[in-house]
Amino acid sequence: MRAKQAGADIEIEVWDSGIGIAAENMGKLFEGFFRVDTPYSRVTEGTGLGLPLSKKYVELHAGNFLLNHRAWIEALLVRFTLPIVSMKEA
Repeated sequence: MRAKQAGADIEIEVWDSGIGIAAENMGKLFEGFFRVDTPYSRVTEGTGLGLPLSKKYVELHAGNFLLNHRAWIEALLVRFTLPIVSMKEA
Protein backbone atom coordinates (compact mmCIF):
# COMPACT_ATOMS: atom_id res chain seq x y z
CA MET A 1 0.00 0.00 0.00
CA ARG A 2 1.19 3.49 -0.76
CA ALA A 3 -0.36 6.91 -0.28
CA LYS A 4 0.83 10.28 -1.53
CA GLN A 5 -0.47 13.75 -2.19
CA ALA A 6 -1.14 14.38 -5.87
CA GLY A 7 -2.02 18.03 -6.29
CA ALA A 8 -5.34 18.68 -4.58
CA ASP A 9 -5.96 14.94 -4.11
CA ILE A 10 -4.66 12.08 -2.05
CA GLU A 11 -3.71 9.07 -4.18
CA ILE A 12 -3.81 5.63 -2.62
CA GLU A 13 -2.49 2.46 -4.25
CA VAL A 14 -3.05 -1.07 -3.04
CA TRP A 15 -1.70 -4.13 -4.81
CA ASP A 16 -1.52 -7.83 -4.29
CA SER A 17 0.55 -10.70 -5.56
CA GLY A 18 -2.23 -13.24 -5.73
CA ILE A 19 -3.22 -15.63 -8.49
CA GLY A 20 -3.85 -12.87 -11.01
CA ILE A 21 -6.90 -12.10 -13.09
CA ALA A 22 -7.37 -13.04 -16.72
CA ALA A 23 -7.77 -10.13 -19.12
CA GLU A 24 -11.26 -11.28 -20.11
CA ASN A 25 -12.42 -10.92 -16.49
CA MET A 26 -11.10 -7.39 -15.87
CA GLY A 27 -14.27 -5.73 -17.19
CA LYS A 28 -16.46 -7.84 -14.93
CA LEU A 29 -14.77 -6.95 -11.64
CA PHE A 30 -17.15 -4.06 -10.96
CA GLU A 31 -20.25 -6.20 -11.48
CA GLY A 32 -21.85 -7.00 -8.16
CA PHE A 33 -21.45 -10.61 -6.99
CA PHE A 34 -18.93 -11.49 -9.74
CA ARG A 35 -16.18 -13.89 -8.65
CA VAL A 36 -13.53 -15.33 -10.94
CA ASP A 37 -14.03 -19.08 -11.14
CA THR A 38 -10.74 -20.76 -10.27
CA PRO A 39 -9.81 -23.64 -7.99
CA TYR A 40 -8.51 -21.05 -5.50
CA SER A 41 -11.72 -19.00 -5.52
CA ARG A 42 -13.75 -22.11 -4.79
CA VAL A 43 -12.03 -22.59 -1.42
CA THR A 44 -12.06 -18.92 -0.37
CA GLU A 45 -15.03 -16.97 0.83
CA GLY A 46 -16.30 -13.74 -0.63
CA THR A 47 -19.35 -12.13 -2.12
CA GLY A 48 -17.86 -10.27 -5.06
CA LEU A 49 -18.97 -6.93 -3.63
CA GLY A 50 -15.68 -5.47 -2.40
CA LEU A 51 -14.53 -3.76 -5.59
CA PRO A 52 -17.96 -2.54 -6.76
CA LEU A 53 -18.73 -1.01 -3.35
CA SER A 54 -15.26 0.51 -3.01
CA LYS A 55 -15.55 2.13 -6.44
CA LYS A 56 -18.99 3.52 -5.62
CA TYR A 57 -17.83 4.99 -2.27
CA VAL A 58 -14.83 6.67 -3.92
CA GLU A 59 -17.02 8.13 -6.69
CA LEU A 60 -19.58 9.38 -4.15
CA HIS A 61 -16.73 11.38 -2.60
CA ALA A 62 -15.78 12.90 -6.00
CA GLY A 63 -12.79 10.60 -6.42
CA ASN A 64 -11.50 8.32 -9.16
CA PHE A 65 -11.03 4.55 -8.97
CA LEU A 66 -9.11 2.36 -11.39
CA LEU A 67 -7.68 -1.11 -11.71
CA ASN A 68 -4.51 -2.16 -13.45
CA HIS A 69 -3.58 -5.80 -13.88
CA ARG A 70 0.14 -6.37 -14.13
CA ALA A 71 0.24 -9.78 -15.78
CA TRP A 72 4.02 -10.03 -15.76
CA ILE A 73 4.02 -10.11 -11.94
CA GLU A 74 0.49 -11.50 -11.46
CA ALA A 75 -0.59 -8.52 -9.41
CA LEU A 76 -3.70 -6.40 -9.32
CA LEU A 77 -3.14 -2.71 -8.62
CA VAL A 78 -6.04 -0.69 -7.25
CA ARG A 79 -5.51 3.07 -7.37
CA PHE A 80 -7.96 5.64 -6.15
CA THR A 81 -7.86 9.35 -5.54
CA LEU A 82 -9.93 11.47 -3.22
CA PRO A 83 -10.02 15.26 -3.04
CA ILE A 84 -8.35 16.77 -0.02
CA VAL A 85 -10.91 18.92 1.74
CA SER A 86 -10.04 20.95 4.81
CA MET A 87 -12.42 21.03 7.75
CA LYS A 88 -13.01 24.74 6.99
CA GLU A 89 -14.33 23.83 3.51
CA ALA A 90 -16.57 20.99 4.70
